[in-house]
Amino acid sequence: MVKDMTPREEQRGTSAIFVWPTIIVIAVAVGLEVWFFMPGFNQSGGFNQAANGIKSNQTQGSSVTAQVTKPVPTTDARSTDPTTVGRNERLEGSSSSKVSLTPDQVGAVKSYLTQHGDERVPSVNFTMTVGAAVPGNTQLRDIPPQLAKSLPNFKNDQYLVVGDQFIIVEKQTRRIVAIVPVAA
Repeated sequence: MVKDMTPREEQRGTSAIFVWPTIIVIAVAVGLEVWFFMPGFNQSGGFNQAANGIKSNQTQGSSVTAQVTKPVPTTDARSTDPTTVGRNERLEGSSSSKVSLTPDQVGAVKSYLTQHGDERVPSVNFTMTVGAAVPGNTQLRDIPPQLAKSLPNFKNDQYLVVGDQFIIVEKQTRRIVAIVPVAA
């Protein structure tokens, strides 16, 4: 048996069909507008430094763990498995604010950079401290053979040069393992 609705009931049903989706669309539009125009947000890369706090810029240091052990082959920079997480924790935990390279090793790095000064970038948009992760979109270079002879503990790693700092990055974990000041 079909019961006919009164005109009042029909009007309330039709209103509900149109009102609730309209309210949802307006709420989403307001939310997106607030998000895009919120102070500190920029569309090219998220939050800028002023809104997100000052990034750390350690001037020198190194990780003991990175020099005496290498990551297991299954360690992956993006992984959250216990092997990778444990490795990252050991890199950070064994960091020191002193560079454990010998003066000859630092001299070899400086000598290399006098010939390859075009590899420098003025700044980066991530924290530069021993143990910090380097974003995947940051270009890294393999340690060249001439430096690998002077830096045998880092021969399979990568590097980048930021200003007057030679940053050594563990290849598999993309974690900073040493920061060598190379100012003249």
